[in-house]
Amino acid sequence: MVTVTCQYSGIQFEASSKRSKNHPRVAELLADANKKGVYGDVVTAMAQAKRDGITGEAIIEIGKVAFENGLNAAAEFNARWRAEKREKLAQESARIADYRENGPRTATSAHADEDDAAALHEFDSRPQILSEPEIYG
Repeated sequence: MVTVTCQYSGIQFEASSKRSKNHPRVAELLADANKKGVYGDVVTAMAQAKRDGITGEAIIEIGKVAFENGLNAAAEFNARWRAEKREKLAQESARIADYRENGPRTATSAHADEDDAAALHEFDSRPQILSEPEIYG
């Protein structure tokens, strides 16, 4: 067994090889954070705490707090995203129902503004340009 110092918490622990960089509790926290998608938040918080001079078990606790904060932020984001998605789907459903009930939107339909209808009427009232007939020869 070799005595190793954890790269994040500074805790010395016994490891089977010098290749071990993280205390077992830190490694477990990081594995859970990776599974939940908040690994970067936890690592950043622990690294900042170490730069601020905090060592030992306090860094692990800071990592746990960052883990929980990351989960809460992800949950809030997902809730907002789901609400926006539901709103967009409701708008799309309303648009489809309106199409089925009233047909496509045209300048003469109930959906058109008066300005749009006037502009379309002006466009439609211009004489049409006829193409020259093809001469087969």
